[in-house]
Amino acid sequence: MKVRPDFLIIGSMKCGTTTLYNDIEQLKQVYLPSEKEPDILFKCTQAEEIRKEYCRHFSGCESGLITGEASTVYSKLPESKGVAERAKALCGEDLKIIMIMRDPIQRIYSHLRHDLGEKRIRLKDINQVVLRDKKYVNYSNYPMQLEPWIASFGKESILCIKFQDLNSDRASVLRSVARHIGVDFSFKTDNVDLQSVKNKSSERLRTNKVAKVVINSSMYRNLIRPRLSDRLRNELRKSLLPKANIPTFALEEKVELELRRRFENFDQIMDDLVGKYSTMEGGALATDSAQ
Repeated sequence: MKVRPDFLIIGSMKCGTTTLYNDIEQLKQVYLPSEKEPDILFKCTQAEEIRKEYCRHFSGCESGLITGEASTVYSKLPESKGVAERAKALCGEDLKIIMIMRDPIQRIYSHLRHDLGEKRIRLKDINQVVLRDKKYVNYSNYPMQLEPWIASFGKESILCIKFQDLNSDRASVLRSVARHIGVDFSFKTDNVDLQSVKNKSSERLRTNKVAKVVINSSMYRNLIRPRLSDRLRNELRKSLLPKANIPTFALEEKVELELRRRFENFDQIMDDLVGKYSTMEGGALATDSAQ
């Protein structure tokens, strides 16, 4: 019985973690639960509680399979303080870490679209909010988010993936992931989908108050959701929830310039932290078109 993960996808938010999770799930030697974001290492702080939750989460895992989870809250410092240390205490030094990163400014734009779709912010306030609310910059500060994971597990245990590489060559990215987590690059079926992208902003659905109550209930999370396939859950969401009406917008020039100032020398910082980051095609501050 599995009481701990073999790997974690720790984020970042709005960088393609859902797409990667679905791709990894198709690998023959991997078991991934249908519940993608259990947030166990964030919600639980006591060792016994964490083991109990992972035992529940991985209850369907057959002997001999590799398993993991993906929770973007694990790269949301300062809110996620202590998560890497809890992961180290539970899993030891063999845990493999995966993190996806996109252009920091483009990630912020996608984050803002997400919050507009959820009606957490208003369009007229967006230029003030993006600088006042520190989470937008913090969640794009990948060096800061990676530091506790590097301190706990070392650089060799962490695979950093660029969002634009996931966009342009999913098969190559998945092959690198398979090698990183120690499984063969082989699939459960011949009908493997490495084309469709999950959770695009242009397809975002708005969660209403009733739906939020249901999906956050312990009955749904513990009894219903684990029994629903990812495909069925997405079809139900499309049938029951309205499509979010997210307006097109651009930040004021002075605001975007301030954001870019905060991410000056980003490539060099990432190179120093994890090595050879900016040698990948496009560079860390290349503009990407995906949502």
